[in-house]
Amino acid sequence: MFNPMDWIKPLLYSIGSSVLLSSYWICLIGGMIGLILYVFGYEKGRKAPLISIAMYLIINILGRVILNV
Repeated sequence: MFNPMDWIKPLLYSIGSSVLLSSYWICLIGGMIGLILYVFGYEKGRKAPLISIAMYLIINILGRVILNV
């Protein structure tokens, strides 16, 4: 019998683990861009490093709870 969950579950697991592993670099680059913008006078760039750290922590916590990676 054909069960779609047999191929959806590994697919979602691989996508989720890829996002979890690459989220560090994405958030690091976003935070550095925000910091550089703040140094050059863009006032809204001040919040970007803090937001990127918070996003990384949330992604990491949710990924470890849901995927057990």
